Amino acid sequence: MHQVSTIHNVPSRPLLNMYQVAFRPQQTTAMQHASGKYHSQCPLLCNMHQIGCHVLWMFLIQKNFAIICPVPPPCKCTTYSGQRAYCSRLNFTQIPNLVKSGGTWIIDFRNNNIETINAEAFRNFQLEQVYLSINSISNVDDDAFSGSETSMDVVRLDGNKLKLIPIALTRLPNLIGINVQYNPITELDENILKTMSKSLIGMSFGSSSMTSWPVSLQQLNNLLMLSIYNLPISEFPDNAFKGFEKTLSFFEVISSNLRHIPVSMNKLVNLKYVNFKDNRFIT
Repeated sequence: MHQVSTIHNVPSRPLLNMYQVAFRPQQTTAMQHASGKYHSQCPLLCNMHQIGCHVLWMFLIQKNFAIICPVPPPCKCTTYSGQRAYCSRLNFTQIPNLVKSGGTWIIDFRNNNIETINAEAFRNFQLEQVYLSINSISNVDDDAFSGSETSMDVVRLDGNKLKLIPIALTRLPNLIGINVQYNPITELDENILKTMSKSLIGMSFGSSSMTSWPVSLQQLNNLLMLSIYNLPISEFPDNAFKGFEKTLSFFEVISSNLRHIPVSMNKLVNLKYVNFKDNRFIT
């Protein structure tokens, strides 16, 4: 059992990704609810200048709303720009014991040596986003995110050893973004994508193991953002974007064997951003 610590509103550089910057809906945390409550009551508590009222509000927040950090040392927590826990580059081989904490959390376990995400690994609190990139994860239990089904919106699993998109992701009805690139995934399961299609608007995938275009992408009819990495195919099929021709606005292909810009991109009527980085055959 690790020592329970409390935190206040300590500034830290926030983790940002394309989903947060562009499309992630704003969610109100427990701290924001609290700040709203005191801010609305402030005129009743004092008749001071607005700045003085703000100082009183900050004092009330810090005195009455300390947050329990759910992760063990040497992980760190902040409440700057939401409740965030940082556990990257700490040589974890599994998700450590986590203590109960209120609100929703963004947790960063990138660059460790984690191999498996067990059932109910995060059961003591609700996740908003989890970053599990660059580990050695080969198995994610179907109930890995139990307790956070309705609160999670982004999962990063890029740079692991997964051979399939985990079924656990299909149990997150509000999931808007996933990153699964640089895993030895050979195909994208059609049923899994279909289950996620109602909410999913952003996806990153691709590896040298995927030698043909995943036709199952057609299931993602709400897709706004698509990033493809390290795909060894030389051209995209004519129907590559079928199902999301009218919705896709962000598209990038990184480190592929493409020999020309896909003609099928002409069908993307709302495309706003394109990136073809490190494609050696495209000049």
